[in-house]
Amino acid sequence: CKPLLRHFALLSLMALPSWAQQDSQRSGGTTGNDDTRTIILDARSTRPEPPVVFIASAQAEVQIGLERAEQTISLKLKVIQGNAKTLSLGLRGDGEVSEVQEANLRSWSVRTQGTERFLDLQVAEGVKELTPIITLRSPKLKLPTTLDLIHLAPGDAVGFDSMVSLTFAPRVEGTVSRA
Repeated sequence: CKPLLRHFALLSLMALPSWAQQDSQRSGGTTGNDDTRTIILDARSTRPEPPVVFIASAQAEVQIGLERAEQTISLKLKVIQGNAKTLSLGLRGDGEVSEVQEANLRSWSVRTQGTERFLDLQVAEGVKELTPIITLRSPKLKLPTTLDLIHLAPGDAVGFDSMVSLTFAPRVEGTVSRA
């Protein structure tokens, strides 16, 4: 059951002709001391659902090996406003999402829109906070190479922060050329 929102409008009318006075008496209008009339209009409508507003914070641990880069992201999501059904985060860089674990997720998917990719998380009803663990993998590497590391981006989040820690396997060296 959706709550009803009541709107009232007050109109003051001056010097009504006699036919209007008769109509206002039939429709529930009132007469003031100075021959003014007040008509009350009662309009009902349902309150619109507020838009979904959420924030996200990601802590990524990246293991860069001889054949590929694999990372585990501990994500914290908090719905500030609205009833979330789907929370969308951006995906940047080369690679794929291989797993998302969170008890309050119904499902997850990767969506492509134009040249951009998004990780869509379908949230269980009524959930306001989530802490999914996300596993990402790069394509197979052939060293030496330059890698555009796959990572999360804000997407639809109004607040977003991300911290990435890199660990290199023995016999692998690397530098960050752009952050």
